[in-house]
Amino acid sequence: MAVTLRGMALVGAVAALLTTGCGSSGTTDVASSTAVIDAIGAENEYANVLGQIGGRYVHVSAILDNPNTDPHTFEASPQVAQEVSSALLIVQNGVGYDSWINRIESASPNAKRKVIVVQNLLGLPDSTPNPHLWYSPAAMPVAARAMAADLSALQPAHKAYFAANLKKFDSSLTPWLNAIARFKATYPGTQAATTEPVADYLLTAMGIRNLTPFTFQADIMSGTEPAPQDIALENGLERGQGRRAGGRRVRDHAHARLRLPVVDARPGERHREGGHQQDLDPEAVMSEQPILGVDQVSVTLSGRQILNDVSFTVGAGEFTGLIGPNGAGKTTLLRVILGLQRPARGTVTVLGRPRSLRHQVVGYVPQKVLLDPDMPMRARDLVALGADGNRYGIRLPSAARGEAVREMLHAVDAERFADARVGNLSGGEQQRVLIAQALISRPRLLLLDEPLANLDLRSSQEIIGLLARIAREQQVAVLLSAHEMNPLLPVMDRVVYLAAGRAASGPTAEVITSEVLSRLYGYRVEVLHTRGRVLVVAGDAADEDVAALPTAEAG
Repeated sequence: MAVTLRGMALVGAVAALLTTGCGSSGTTDVASSTAVIDAIGAENEYANVLGQIGGRYVHVSAILDNPNTDPHTFEASPQVAQEVSSALLIVQNGVGYDSWINRIESASPNAKRKVIVVQNLLGLPDSTPNPHLWYSPAAMPVAARAMAADLSALQPAHKAYFAANLKKFDSSLTPWLNAIARFKATYPGTQAATTEPVADYLLTAMGIRNLTPFTFQADIMSGTEPAPQDIALENGLERGQGRRAGGRRVRDHAHARLRLPVVDARPGERHREGGHQQDLDPEAVMSEQPILGVDQVSVTLSGRQILNDVSFTVGAGEFTGLIGPNGAGKTTLLRVILGLQRPARGTVTVLGRPRSLRHQVVGYVPQKVLLDPDMPMRARDLVALGADGNRYGIRLPSAARGEAVREMLHAVDAERFADARVGNLSGGEQQRVLIAQALISRPRLLLLDEPLANLDLRSSQEIIGLLARIAREQQVAVLLSAHEMNPLLPVMDRVVYLAAGRAASGPTAEVITSEVLSRLYGYRVEVLHTRGRVLVVAGDAADEDVAALPTAEAG
């Protein structure tokens, strides 16, 4: 993919015009038994449940999918507006948390569209002070029932399927609801102190009395300085002066065998247990949940099947090579992962959630960026666009923003040409700047489309070493596409090899074999090892007995 910086503003304007003028869904006949419903979860919590209820008959996107995003200052991009305007089912929180989506819905009316507002399902007034409704044990069951009902109305033929998924979802909540009930019955009158109102609904359901004034919680949530008396009271609670009659704090009641999920844990953070800070084991994190999951993805363009049942995962800190000849579908697969190309079937998840168009979790370096040598933009300016270039308006100078840019330039060893015009940099230097731009938003997944193309051998080796270090030190999942695998062999943890629309994935030694690649290509292929290099060459004659490779990982 090629991106022209000079044309970005025009692309955004055209997208905005398309958004305001489009009021119909991209699905031609939603009632068809084979149609896929476009669905939106304004918050990733609702998108997650939408995916569980709708299953294979919904295409779900989450808008607010990063815990670092402030919903009160969120600005919908033209891509977000287009995505919302084409959706036939939207689930939103309400109580002012996602009011921006109301404006998009009003600007693109659709008689077929169904909108679920969780605030209305719970019968809450607009004045409700705590907007984090998804933490209420009552919220998700009632939201899931509404989702199943609306999906059934949109696709009556699959009503039984949605009902079965709803039953499965309700069953999955039973252990959690039982644990809440047991805590409430076992520890009546428990008291607690909090800093923000995020968990207030859950505390109430557990019978826990929150001693922290809501004014203090609201001030912390909004980033303002709490009143002195509230600070004094909170400090007293932290020191134990707010203990209840029994003289025990809520933490004293924790049962050693009671394991509750960590909710909204931010990437890279550690949580305290027993007063000690425990390091996360990268291998354990990778084994529990991959950063990227591609499951049976197929893509057809102009009647030609480009990808067929492609499946693989990429874990935290893994360097994965996406290898294949020209026309194998590498760029198409990256577009699917980015949310720019809809698959005919299959799913893509990032951090276990439906993938979306937002940049915060996924960083991307396109195949080629056309940088005009006469464009008055310094390297540091291009990097800064990765932090807030997707927002409207003029950005005023910021010390924090400038420091973030300096950190990224240092991380990719580009400080020495930070003030040079990007159009005058060499190919290797431009790639360093583009990688810094992709990393400044602190993504968990970094996608690179042919970053080694047109680079000399030395520059290629430097870029590969840089990416391997970033993956290892920052636990970023790296997926890099390339024609040639040999430069990647010293650092590549896994490989996804594309050929004839299919893929084989797994450890390099298990995938790059004559047997696996012959089944992948559909004819005899020889894998030769010479002087530390791997050569893949066609065999002497086609082998009619070569079986098609199943869409499963090699290891």
